[in-house]
This record gives sequence, structure tokens and C-alpha cells, in this order.
Amino acid sequence: MRLTSALPLVALSLAASVVACVDAMPPGTTPAASPASPGPTEALITFVRPTSTCDTGEWAVIVDGRGRFVANVPAETQVAYSTTPGEHVFYAWSNDDVQIEINRNINPVAAVAVTAVAGQSHYVAVEVATPCKVRSTFEMRAVAGTGGAWADLEGWLAKAKPMTVDRGVGQSLLDEEPVHLRRHLELGHEKLVVQTQIAAAAEEHEVLLRESARRTE
Repeated sequence: MRLTSALPLVALSLAASVVACVDAMPPGTTPAASPASPGPTEALITFVRPTSTCDTGEWAVIVDGRGRFVANVPAETQVAYSTTPGEHVFYAWSNDDVQIEINRNINPVAAVAVTAVAGQSHYVAVEVATPCKVRSTFEMRAVAGTGGAWADLEGWLAKAKPMTVDRGVGQSLLDEEPVHLRRHLELGHEKLVVQTQIAAAAEEHEVLLRESARRTE
């Protein structure tokens, strides 16, 4: 009887914990008045995270290729990052990421490369990987041009709340666990290498297909 009567209270407690987790904002993250615009000499990279049925209330921790804090990105938000023109690499993982400690065969770190141009806006989609897991695993992809991906991005940006971040706060949290950060950077680099190899193989395959088609004409 005691166990049965306690079940509703346990359920309510768990529900309250989930709501609090979902509503909580990352440290140093506050709403912005409006989306940012690029300056004439800087490039602007906006990380946008659409909602997902796999959302667990976690946020994506984003750093650059050297491990410098860029943003914490909760669901249905966007964060703009002003940077110098040129090639940039970014990595992302969950703020509640314990998978690298549980299973060394899992690489939970997302990676993306962006070629930034002065005076232009660039966009990176931060998405929760499917199928759904107990803890979120993120994926990142640069979105540009036209077509289905761009149409999706416009819808995401319309719904995503602009946020601003205190990068000093974010960096101090990363610096508290240097070994953890270093391991994530290693995994991010590994993921980027694999993605580059896959992209190169796909491009080579396309070239072979075009050459084969020309020979048969």
C-alpha cells in the first residue's frame, strides 16, 4: 500500500524535473533583441537548432577547432557568431554527454567546416540525431544556396529565438574540465576526417559517373 500511494508523488516529481530541465537556459545565455547582422569586414555564422521529437532538454555545446567556446544552443534557438573570413571548424556535443565514458566506440561529437566570407551570413543547422536516444547526440551541417534544406532553414529561423551568450562564462566552464574538453576535440577531429573522406569519395564517384556517361553518348 505504501508503494502504491507513493507512485503518484514520484510521477509528479519526475514530471516537474523534466519541465525544469526543458525550460532551463544554459549558463550565460539570454534572449537577444533581434537576429544579428554581419559587419562589412566580419563574417557572421548563425547556429540554429530546430525542435525535434528527440529533444531531451539538453543543449549543444559548440566550440571552434581550437576548443574556444562559441555557444550553448538549446532547442528552438539561434546564436550568431561573428568571426574572421576564411576556413573555420566547429565541434558540438551535449552538455550532458557521458557517452564517451560509457562506450568508447561511440563518437557523440558533431563536426562541420564553414568557409566564411566577409560581410556575409552563413548558417549551420544543429540537429538532434535520430533514432532517439536517452541522451542527445547532435549533428551539424552547413546550409547554403537553394532547395529543400534552405527552405527548411528559413522556417527554423522564423521559429528559433535569437539568443546572446556570455563567452567568458562558457569558456570558464570548459576550462574546468580540460581533459574532458581535449577528448571531445580529438573525437571532433576524427569525425571531421571521416566526413571529409566520405565527401571526397562521393565527389570522385560523381566524376566517374559523368565520365562514363560522356563515353556512352
